[in-house]
Amino acid sequence: MTINLRPASFRGVSFEVESRTVTVGRRTATHEYPQRDIPWVEDMGRKARIYKLEAFIIGPDHVARRERLLAALEAKGAGQLVHPDYGTLSVKVADDSEITQTSAERGKVSLTVTFIEAGEDLYPRASPDTAAILTAAAEQSVAAEVDRFASSFSVVGGSAIQASAARDINVMLKRLGDAIGASVALSPDDMLALLPAPAKLGLTLANTIITGVVDVQLSVAVAADQWRRFDASDLLGLQRLQLLRRESGGESGVVGGREAANALALDDLLQGVVAAAILQSLAVHQYASVEDIETARMEMARAVDVVLYARSSDVDDLIAQRTAAIRHVAETSIGLPRLARLRLAQSLPAVVVAYERHGNLDHVDDLVARNRVVHPGFMPAGRDLSVLLV
Repeated sequence: MTINLRPASFRGVSFEVESRTVTVGRRTATHEYPQRDIPWVEDMGRKARIYKLEAFIIGPDHVARRERLLAALEAKGAGQLVHPDYGTLSVKVADDSEITQTSAERGKVSLTVTFIEAGEDLYPRASPDTAAILTAAAEQSVAAEVDRFASSFSVVGGSAIQASAARDINVMLKRLGDAIGASVALSPDDMLALLPAPAKLGLTLANTIITGVVDVQLSVAVAADQWRRFDASDLLGLQRLQLLRRESGGESGVVGGREAANALALDDLLQGVVAAAILQSLAVHQYASVEDIETARMEMARAVDVVLYARSSDVDDLIAQRTAAIRHVAETSIGLPRLARLRLAQSLPAVVVAYERHGNLDHVDDLVARNRVVHPGFMPAGRDLSVLLV
């Protein structure tokens, strides 16, 4: 077997390596308690790697190379070490290095040098407040949808238009309630008071969508941090609700055209505010894996794409909210593990599978929920299961 070793050098000064040692390990703190025979060892993270080299310089130019290496070893800061096995490394010289010359071996300089990985010299840095940016973007999206609705909806023109609008609103609220498992409806008196005021009506409907509660007394949009946290079932219902759009066309006359315009305005409001609600819920969710993040990004894109498909304008605020949501998720989900596939030869309890994979029971609930296991005592055999790589 051929082993390809790299020519060794430090700060550009080459030398030969006779032997090499790497010290690795974990930093630990051992806790021993009175009246307890078993200690607990706390893991404090990886130790800095230490590279020890037994090296030499030989040849007619050994004196010049020795002087250059001396200067390199005494230089301040981190330097580049080309290690025979580990390639290019950023290191610092650790404590004392020894340079030996003997009368028996003239023309040769022996070295014992210890390097320690330089790591990163991190300083405090300013970073954007993605949560605040997300909140502002979500609230702006809803405000834009309400403004769009107020400029498009009107019941001026007769009682038939009012009656048609009231029916459409009731249908919309019924569908919303079915989607999120809540009871949302406007009383006849509230409906009668809101219909002539499109801005107030749009605000009430938008607040109902993002909170799941009807409150006609509110005069402003609900702050984004008070929006309802929709769970997976709710989000699925909202995604289906986004797709329920009434067919338009064929209406004749002033009344028919006005009714069609109002129906379109209600559909646009529903689609836009539901998209904002989906984006906000996905953005503030706590994710467990990289794959979960990737799925969330696709769902964010889908929520806005539904609106883009229905209308080609007035979507800038939703796109800005989607961008803010993706940035917030990326900022708050650094270091998440990936998923691995596991296939059991026989059915086992979830606690056994989790302990064998992770050495603890911290991820039992995730294992059961992620794989939609009917009973945690019986993880299914013979099919692929998803487990966290932690």
